[in-house]
Amino acid sequence: MALPALPIDSIVATYKSVMAWQHSGTARDIVVFCEPVRTGCPNHVGYDFINKRASTIYNTGNPYSTGSPFVINSSGIQISGILNIPFASGSTCPVCQGVGFILTPASGIVKARIKWKQSENLANLKGENATVFDGDVRIKVLPADSAIMARANQIRVDGKLCKAKGTPDAVGLRDVAAYYYYFDIAL
Repeated sequence: MALPALPIDSIVATYKSVMAWQHSGTARDIVVFCEPVRTGCPNHVGYDFINKRASTIYNTGNPYSTGSPFVINSSGIQISGILNIPFASGSTCPVCQGVGFILTPASGIVKARIKWKQSENLANLKGENATVFDGDVRIKVLPADSAIMARANQIRVDGKLCKAKGTPDAVGLRDVAAYYYYFDIAL
């Protein structure tokens, strides 16, 4: 007697929905710090490629309000800073200090499941069920948050600053359902 075919698509769909449901009920907010974002300075007209510096002409068509902070929210990253400060022709741009680009710190908030590493004694008491991983904390995120996590160099979780360690692990059936990222407490 032949066994009936398993409804694989149905099993995968159920697995993904259970993963998302579990994540929504147990995930907490963590603050993610990424490498600074490098963008062209909008406060002056052009860039002098020969002298490798910003032009010394104020951009009167700068789309940002004079002196007010501007915030970009793209893929969970928040970037802010004053991007429109008028200056006299021939002088150095006060926004980028004449370098032609601005570096702004990037951070965001991500929903993640958090697992702190247990002491070796506690892990030994648990026996086979002990979770062993490299790093002090393991963060589990859904694929939607993997782009910002891949750029993360530090996170703040439970009030502790942690630095990235190693490469992430993808888990799931057929498709990726979640990613594990590993971090050490920054001293």
